Amino acid sequence: MAVRPAQMVMNLRTEGCSVRATWVLPNNGGSRITNLLFQVRHSATIADKDEGSVEKWDNINLPRECQFATSTSCLIPFSTLLALPYALPINAVVYARVRASNSVGHSDYSE
Repeated sequence: MAVRPAQMVMNLRTEGCSVRATWVLPNNGGSRITNLLFQVRHSATIADKDEGSVEKWDNINLPRECQFATSTSCLIPFSTLLALPYALPINAVVYARVRASNSVGHSDYSE
């Protein structure tokens, strides 16, 4: 019986005027990985709610070459992250995460 993919590990580093995200594809749980979802936020996107703080993550539209379920690396231009809808501030601390999906479900987001 197939299960959802395992949690992924992602690393980020600057590369010229871009951010390089790299990851190792997780164990697919017996069902082919069909989708990768990337999200970003910066430290100022934590909203206070009556019940506590909530992190606001934005799905990121990746360059086409990064959208394949077999991809293990992606170069994301700073211009993409600075533009709407993300509008990440210059010199802000930026967080990113990724998760994989298969026919059974989604992995947990990377740490």
